[in-house]
Amino acid sequence: MKHPQTFVMIMIGVSVTFGVLIWSGSLWGALGALIAGFALAFVMSMAWLWSPKSGVAKGRRPTHDSFAGLK
Repeated sequence: MKHPQTFVMIMIGVSVTFGVLIWSGSLWGALGALIAGFALAFVMSMAWLWSPKSGVAKGRRPTHDSFAGLK
């Protein structure tokens, strides 16, 4: 079965477009995963840093007037 040349060109164009879309989608997916991973690592490191066992927050007492020192 022979196909006309325009049909073959259209199918090549569709397949190339589909491949480019999949490739760009995977790039955006990888970028999103990278950003999500960095955000998760940041949240976990801050939670570990400010945990009571780390010693960073020792000696801090909650005050009722947080802006008293700014006056």
